[in-house]
Amino acid sequence: MNDKLAIFIRSYSNPIPRVERMMRIAETYGYTCEYFGGKRSQNLQYNEKYNGFDIYRLGFYTPLLNGKNFILYAWFVFTLNIAILFNLLKKRPQLVHVSDYEL
Repeated sequence: MNDKLAIFIRSYSNPIPRVERMMRIAETYGYTCEYFGGKRSQNLQYNEKYNGFDIYRLGFYTPLLNGKNFILYAWFVFTLNIAILFNLLKKRPQLVHVSDYEL
């Protein structure tokens, strides 16, 4: 287990303001915060800093589909979940927060 590591998870590329506020609060309690999300925009890197946090975009690029192409979306969700699981097992965070997520 990685002491004082908190992972925040959503299927979107970057943390929304609500999630970022929770990450800031976790920081005040001594946690190192990282964000796991999907790669939803082609021009984004897989790993980068965003507002001071490490961001990891997992899985393959899939645009927002707005209810179209269910098979592609299901494949995106499946592969993203597998990538998140492997990364959680590798990092072993003390705290995991998941919001607005499709399983």
